[in-house]
Amino acid sequence: MKAIVVGHTSMLGRSLCQQLVDRGFEVITAGRSGEAAIYCDFLVQPPRLRPPDQGEVDVLYVLSSAFSDDSVAGIGQNLLVNTGSCSYIFAIAAATSPKLIVFAGSIFSDAHVDPLLGLQSYGLTKRIAEDLLTWWCAKNDVRFVSVRLSQLYDDHGLCVQHQPWIGRIIRYAFEQQDLVMPMSAGKRNFLHVQDAASLFVETALCDSIQGIQNGCCPCDYDYTDLAELAFSYNACMEKLHLTKEKQPFRPLHFPKTDLLFDCLAMTPQVMPERWLERIHAYQSWSDFGPLDVTKV
Repeated sequence: MKAIVVGHTSMLGRSLCQQLVDRGFEVITAGRSGEAAIYCDFLVQPPRLRPPDQGEVDVLYVLSSAFSDDSVAGIGQNLLVNTGSCSYIFAIAAATSPKLIVFAGSIFSDAHVDPLLGLQSYGLTKRIAEDLLTWWCAKNDVRFVSVRLSQLYDDHGLCVQHQPWIGRIIRYAFEQQDLVMPMSAGKRNFLHVQDAASLFVETALCDSIQGIQNGCCPCDYDYTDLAELAFSYNACMEKLHLTKEKQPFRPLHFPKTDLLFDCLAMTPQVMPERWLERIHAYQSWSDFGPLDVTKV
């Protein structure tokens, strides 16, 4: 099978490309990097894209994302990358005739997930992209799947840009530093990037999967759970200090049913306990955390 991966240099893109190659796919990369087979810069509109000469492909993966805030500049960037990218995707798809388009959606496109802050520009712009891609695929008889992912984490600290507290927890725990952190007001949902990539691979191989899919992990954890696991793993529980003086992590309501893992008869392979073992094996904890962590 032949696959185009838009956003191949992202955390998810790197894992997905490796898994696709391991499964025998021919992978064609697309993005802003110099080595991409198809160059496209979503920050430039309208599209400046020559029709790619790649022939027909089986699946087109759309992984590119902006995670900006709700400032005027942030909204603009989210619109350009998360929504405006559809114009590029349509051009690539028109030239390569994919049988399937798989979109890296976000569970934060569901307005019920965050009851305190509601829908923000990141989730909203991803949801608009889902609508556009659904519309285009229906008109062109292309199967479309959006996998709405929860909060991703990895083994090498790439996640800290979007998950800074995961970075703090890992760095402080493995450096055996004192960490003062807020309490958790409710559970969250974290998914290892390897398991997220596996969902994307298996989705391409299962013809019955279509539409909006819930890509959450079957098990919920909160930041307190992750911290206690990490500090216990490093035999330094006395270094973890949970305080009520800091504003607690707000509760999020992640879906519990209709999980894509269940639809595909899959289970996550990298749960937090194994994740800690992998970080130890890779000796990669120094890649995590903010720069305020120093050795004694």
